[in-house]
Amino acid sequence: MSHILLTGATGFIGRHLVFALLNKGHQVTACSRSAASLQRLYGDKVTPISIDFANATSPQDWLSYLEDNNTGVDVVINAAGIITETATQSFDDIHTNAPVALFNACVDAGVNRVIQVSALGADTEINQNQNDNQTAHMSHYHQSKQAADDVLMSLPLDWFVLRPSIIYGDGAKSMGLFQALSILPLVPLVGSGKQLIQPIHIDDVVASIIAAIDSCSTAQKQIDLVGSSVISYASFMQKMRAWLNDASATKQPFRTFKMSLGVSKQLVKLGRLISEPALNPETMQMLDHSKVYNVAEVETHLQRPLQSLDQYLQNNPVTQAQRWHSRLYLLRPLMRYVLAFVWIWTGIVSAFLYPQEQSYQLLSAVGISGVVLPIMLYSAAFIDFIIGISVLFAWRVRLVAQLQIGMIVIYTIIISFALPDFWLHPFGPILKNLPLLIFIVIWSVLEEQKP
Repeated sequence: MSHILLTGATGFIGRHLVFALLNKGHQVTACSRSAASLQRLYGDKVTPISIDFANATSPQDWLSYLEDNNTGVDVVINAAGIITETATQSFDDIHTNAPVALFNACVDAGVNRVIQVSALGADTEINQNQNDNQTAHMSHYHQSKQAADDVLMSLPLDWFVLRPSIIYGDGAKSMGLFQALSILPLVPLVGSGKQLIQPIHIDDVVASIIAAIDSCSTAQKQIDLVGSSVISYASFMQKMRAWLNDASATKQPFRTFKMSLGVSKQLVKLGRLISEPALNPETMQMLDHSKVYNVAEVETHLQRPLQSLDQYLQNNPVTQAQRWHSRLYLLRPLMRYVLAFVWIWTGIVSAFLYPQEQSYQLLSAVGISGVVLPIMLYSAAFIDFIIGISVLFAWRVRLVAQLQIGMIVIYTIIISFALPDFWLHPFGPILKNLPLLIFIVIWSVLEEQKP
């Protein structure tokens, strides 16, 4: 069995791959920015390495991990990647600079076999766009992947470059978004929706990586990991909708609305506002790329047929939890903004808009008087405002949720004793605290499970 160093060990592919490698008896050194995440996922089953790709751009940053004092590393698998750039993570660093440093360190350390998990379409410029007859250039995402691929293929190593298509299966984040979009009353399509895709199951991706580890022949192979089903994006969304809905719901017509690629790229910039990394102009450009790949190469590599999308859907009936997930997926960010608005607006109204004398009368009813009145009024308004801002930016979700619940419970108890008539008010100002408490709990649970 081999000692394998795996980057991106807490990602979607990485999580599935680690358990498959352990089941095969391999020793795994797992890399991630967060050692705590590795510990939480794998316990003591792997050797954890906490390393930030944004700062690991020199071969020296990797050599000590490859030249282990006990057994050394036999195989390196790079499965690290991001789908959108952030203030601290760029495509160039995560997809190019750090992997290139790692590959060069492998040469220096004598690690022969390197497996690079790239991306479908990162091998050439996107073909002529069928919609507007203009040549569309490769996205920055693909360029950064290809740059690392090209360096790896130029080195004296036994390499595999695997380029997966859209991946589906348990825990696939992009699939969560697709499923949520598929059950909307109007399903959004980019362009005509006729773009051809070949989704591949995560088990087949993992099996392809393991086959690359086990291959006895000289490697130096590029393989496009595509599924056996060639399907249009619109048909794919329709299948997701039918799978998620019950028998009666599938009879409802599949209605869509079409957006040009340019409009789609502008709209998906809102993805940052809802913390949805898959919604960005790069993914729209990837989706607009339509090309059919030869599946025979993957099946030859695996020495078996691939699972089709229809087989997967037929053999894996949708669960109630999956239905809930798809229906709540897009509600999570909406809940955050609504909850933030409630607190922020309450703070503004209390401090500036509601008549001050009436506010003082309410505070006097609970035993507050004199110079303390304005202090309590504006302090409470300020706290409400700060809670709203914290919710808006999803800061310390669990702590802020507990603070909200505590504030509401305290307000409710005080008012219940000092102003019991509010329980009988026709607008139910106190009674509405009960569903608000449940709302906060649900929001905190969903927010902690965000993409």
